[in-house]
Amino acid sequence: MKRSSSGWPITKPRFISSKVMYESKKMRVERLTFSKKGVKKPHQVDVLDFPVPQTVAILPITDFGNVILERHFRYAPREEVLEIPAGWMEKGERSVDAAKRELEEETGFLSTKIIELGSMYPSTGYSTEELFLFLAHVKESAKGKQQLEKGEEISLVSYSRDRVLNMIKTGKIRDPMTICAAFRASLRGLY
Repeated sequence: MKRSSSGWPITKPRFISSKVMYESKKMRVERLTFSKKGVKKPHQVDVLDFPVPQTVAILPITDFGNVILERHFRYAPREEVLEIPAGWMEKGERSVDAAKRELEEETGFLSTKIIELGSMYPSTGYSTEELFLFLAHVKESAKGKQQLEKGEEISLVSYSRDRVLNMIKTGKIRDPMTICAAFRASLRGLY
């Protein structure tokens, strides 16, 4: 029997079944049913499952040390969000190649150097998504044209490292991939 970090025993539930509740081109919602030792009634969990469950997010740092963020309207929270560039990996695509592609498409910048910051699960309670984080060095003077998807509106803003960390501290930046990438890069002394 596994033990949690607090020392309490963890009993792994036994998978019983799965039923697709909704499916689209990009995702599906599955209802998973589990049983747990000592619990009479099976437990059900709805999980967001993705055909290609990997995404990338890129913390762009200019040659002047500023962070490039996107001002992006997000439909789920129904508000404008400050976040780093991010997107889905294509089937068979390496995470570093997806990061370079998404950076160029969303910002117009090409990376002069890219550093992997590891991966994270943005929402382990209901999603199979794994997010790979990168730091990309970009030349502010060499910005190209954004290649946005249909319906996408993204404006770019540039802030100092200290201002970004302060906006995280005060809650102005609430996006988890941005917060995680900024702290991982900062803790590793990369910016």
